[in-house]
Amino acid sequence: MLKYGADVNSRTLRGSTPLHTCFYFGNIGPLKRLLEFVPEPDSKFNFKIDTKASFKDEQGRLFTPLECVVGRDRYMMWEFISNEEEYLIKLGHHELTFSEENFDKLFEKALMFKAFKCLLVLMKHYQNRKQKTTLDLVKMLGLAMTVYDAPQPILCKIYELMIA
Repeated sequence: MLKYGADVNSRTLRGSTPLHTCFYFGNIGPLKRLLEFVPEPDSKFNFKIDTKASFKDEQGRLFTPLECVVGRDRYMMWEFISNEEEYLIKLGHHELTFSEENFDKLFEKALMFKAFKCLLVLMKHYQNRKQKTTLDLVKMLGLAMTVYDAPQPILCKIYELMIA
């Protein structure tokens, strides 16, 4: 469908795009095809996928495609992002990585939605990073303990990151 001009940035009534749908439902195959699609040079369909688009959920909260996974704890999508970060940057999709601009927002959203498997993927990525982000782990631990009522294993993991 893409090569025949399907609009990769088409939106539903709430504003979600095919990219949001891939992340929300955990569809890695279609996600890869969307991200790797490049129209033919002479094609009249010369568009670039909008990886920054947000949509509103039922409560009016905004979600980027990368944030869609927390609603259903689709941790395997974040594992894919973590493993393919360099490739995504090479394709020009920096906003779909665990960059410093995204990291603390994703961390807090994962806590908020109790997406603890996603949170474990983020923490593992944080530990493996050569360059640490400026994530305020003390603040996140406080939020995890009070506001989001995270289970003890998650609290211990956040604490381990703090003292590492």
